[in-house]
Amino acid sequence: MKKNLIELRDKFREIADILDEAIELGKREESGEDVEKEIESLMGRYLFKCIEVQELSKQ
Repeated sequence: MKKNLIELRDKFREIADILDEAIELGKREESGEDVEKEIESLMGRYLFKCIEVQELSKQ
């Protein structure tokens, strides 16, 4: 159980890091920069981490 909680915590930290990156990309986009491909890549990473969290929570 303890190992799963640690893994879950780490995944949530990774998700928080991805969201921080999304915020920065949003700022760059507001300033007129084309970040569409970066956002798509980032959202893919985000979804993958969410799936990992879902799988861990089932254990």
